[in-house]
Amino acid sequence: VVLFAAVHAPKIGNNNVFGARCQVGPNTTVTRGCFIGTNCMAMLREELPENTVIYGKSNSRRVARDPPQIQTSQLEYLRKALERFHYLIKSS
Repeated sequence: VVLFAAVHAPKIGNNNVFGARCQVGPNTTVTRGCFIGTNCMAMLREELPENTVIYGKSNSRRVARDPPQIQTSQLEYLRKALERFHYLIKSS
């Protein structure tokens, strides 16, 4: 059982989104603007075309006209969360 995303791709482009519990195999190249949905898999020896969307129980695929939007709200939350939980250790 995979609890987190397992991405073993040798090459990953920019602006990709990997859903929770998705799996990407070691022989799959992820180009730019791809979206791998929750519980979806890309395990074949292949290079995903730009803006590929993998979704649904049967790992359906389509190519989006536009790349996914940048997750600004999630990035802002992570930035604030990291500041709260990051502790510096002072050297003596």
